[in-house]
Amino acid sequence: MIIRKFIECFICLALFVIISDKNFGQTIISKWSDPINLTQLNSKEDEFAPSWNQFENRLYYNSTRERYSYFFTSNLIDSINFSQPEKLKADININRNNQAYISFYNSNKAFLSTFRLSPKRSYMNIYQSDRKKNVWTEPYLLDSLQFDSFVSHLTISSDGSFVVFSSDRLTTGKDTDLWIAYLQDNGTWGNIIAIKELNTSGNEITPFLHTDDTLYFASDGYDGPGGYDIFYSVRIGGLWQKPMPLSDINTKFNESDFIIIPSGLAIFSSDRPGGSGKLDLYATRFQTIIIEKPDDISDLELGFATQVSSIKINKENYYKLLPIIPYIFFNSEERDNFSNHETNNITSIDNDIQFLSDSFDSLIMIVSNLLSHRTKNYSNSSIYLYPILLKGEDKLTYSKEIELFKEQLTSNLKINENRIIISEPINLKSETTKHSNPRIFIDSDEPFVFNPIRAGEIKYSLDPPAIDCYLTCRPLDILKKWTLDLIINDKYSTRLKEGDSLPVQFSINLREYANLLSKSDSLVLRFSAIDKKNRTVNKSTLLNISYSESNSKQLIEIDGKSFDDYYLFDLSDKLDEINHNSRNSFRNYIQKIIQSIEYSKSVTIKYFHHLAEPLALEVQTELRKRVIQKINISYSKSLSGIKISEKYTPYFLQILVEK
Repeated sequence: MIIRKFIECFICLALFVIISDKNFGQTIISKWSDPINLTQLNSKEDEFAPSWNQFENRLYYNSTRERYSYFFTSNLIDSINFSQPEKLKADININRNNQAYISFYNSNKAFLSTFRLSPKRSYMNIYQSDRKKNVWTEPYLLDSLQFDSFVSHLTISSDGSFVVFSSDRLTTGKDTDLWIAYLQDNGTWGNIIAIKELNTSGNEITPFLHTDDTLYFASDGYDGPGGYDIFYSVRIGGLWQKPMPLSDINTKFNESDFIIIPSGLAIFSSDRPGGSGKLDLYATRFQTIIIEKPDDISDLELGFATQVSSIKINKENYYKLLPIIPYIFFNSEERDNFSNHETNNITSIDNDIQFLSDSFDSLIMIVSNLLSHRTKNYSNSSIYLYPILLKGEDKLTYSKEIELFKEQLTSNLKINENRIIISEPINLKSETTKHSNPRIFIDSDEPFVFNPIRAGEIKYSLDPPAIDCYLTCRPLDILKKWTLDLIINDKYSTRLKEGDSLPVQFSINLREYANLLSKSDSLVLRFSAIDKKNRTVNKSTLLNISYSESNSKQLIEIDGKSFDDYYLFDLSDKLDEINHNSRNSFRNYIQKIIQSIEYSKSVTIKYFHHLAEPLALEVQTELRKRVIQKINISYSKSLSGIKISEKYTPYFLQILVEK
């Protein structure tokens, strides 16, 4: 009975969308809709800098209706209308002061722009405000982005790992450019780089990251109809592509401050005529328009229905924090494993990998690939290879092996040989056997390449998990063939179904496309049919995608208790023996462990070979300097939660932090 009702519902929907006039063809156009003035938000003064607070589901923007630039808020009532705006009652709105361009890092931290007084003049800089007791506090200067220049318009990536902003810091006030900065382990922003692919001799302002690889911004440095026009660029392979204008929106006046909120509604600011005042806020929406036009040679009419018009997808990351191992172990049999080891499970070299193996050996095997990929992102950085000599060995012992490894980096991993430097050897004091010792120590002049990685499992939840489709046409007797294609962001297309008779009803399992859908704004289902005279008719359905992401530590269970586990891998007799970036990264990793211990019940350092006991004692001493919890040390013959080959155990520790 339920199935019958479901089919009847689809038949009604299908008949509703079937074209009723006699002979029709179709033209499908994707465009931004005509902008609508958001009169309920605008005044006779300037309205600008819209920003969606996803944690409150509320629009923030700026208005000068009270002479100074203050923050106002409003709620979305339906698909296009907003509630009457209210001036934000909080210390973040400093009286008789101009503040603007707020971006929300999380539910309790936001960044904004306001003026900083210096001895010579005032500069627009980035400030931070914290939400305490449901009230935004008075802003304070974000020191790591403080410059004696214009710095503003900050936008934040989805995972909070990098920001893009506008500044004239290297042009001495001549023009503003787009810059990118990355979050450091100590919580500051660094590795600040100009986005040269997008910057011009004009001004680039008001960037907005719709996804981590899709950036909207305004510029007066490209050919366009107006002063400031809106453009977008997509990042492919780490490079931002040529900006494309939003021609449906741009006019001979100024358009900027473009954002897209989760409902798919886009909001921007413009001083075009016909508004309420000076700068006004406008709204638009990206849409697919199917234009039906008479066609004397086409009389096949299509009907296509789905049970939903949008898809919600949540990406759930369950991860462990693992260190980069800056050592290479191999003999003649192992060398080939490095060049042939699969890295298809790497989803983001810079930050995360999907690490489904339960073997620590797998992480050691892909270390060269990880370091090489990261090095490619920094064109001025180099890789340093240090031969490791055992007690009494000559430095020529490993010359052949290190040259072979260098050749592997250049030929297989495409690293320019001028960026690979063979350095003076390191004399290893360990008494372990030659077979089990590492052959090469790796360093780089770019600290970022040794940042810990989040490795674990990625799961997707979709609502709905499947799309139910009903396809039909009329008249049925002239149908020759039909097809249904799935298209994601015009970059991926696949043939889902085909046949020679209608109607049909079936389901599309969206889980098969979860990874692609998580990187897209929409999904298109294109229904095509050919009649017996080989005439083609098309009908497409656009489904908007709403994306969210969550991160959770992957804990292990031992005897009914939950533990956060960390892994240390080291060769030095003392923690501060070598002053390289990879060694500094080792210390930073210990700092991550200390942060986890702060709220723990117990801490145990486990070693699995008698030669690792001095390292365990050294780590215990280091931790005792920083935490008050009791730090236990124990020897074990087996690991919990992960496997490791015996030859690596002299350098390996597991640290269990009970939660």
